[in-house]
Amino acid sequence: MKDDIQPAVEPASAARIARQSSLDPASNPAPQLDYLCRLTGALHDGGAKLEISVAYVPDRGVLTDTGFAAYLESLANAAETAEALAVTVIDDLNNELVPRWVQVRIRRLNDDEDAPVGAAVLVEDRQPNWSNPDLLSRILGF
Repeated sequence: MKDDIQPAVEPASAARIARQSSLDPASNPAPQLDYLCRLTGALHDGGAKLEISVAYVPDRGVLTDTGFAAYLESLANAAETAEALAVTVIDDLNNELVPRWVQVRIRRLNDDEDAPVGAAVLVEDRQPNWSNPDLLSRILGF
């Protein structure tokens, strides 16, 4: 492995721990059910506006609006590219929420609403052996 290649997921650090703890998940009110949750927010990164959308099927915890807002604030300078940011977000969610399924979408928005999106990244993960295709088929309309 070359010395200049960095791992996709950063090792435990004070910044990572603080960022993950800002998620502050609540207990899942119905862990026996599979259901979809979605939160969307914006992050301003060096003049660019990034839309971050998280969809997940909770297991242990659920993400609150206030926890998600605090988490978005903690993401400043967390990654150099949209791809690295998406990997950081999904890693943090997997560590703190332990969702059954999770999807992170990041879109770089242009100031001109009619202009095409500058970049988009979609990452997805799921717990081993978890499957609910009927529920996930609804994600497009959710």
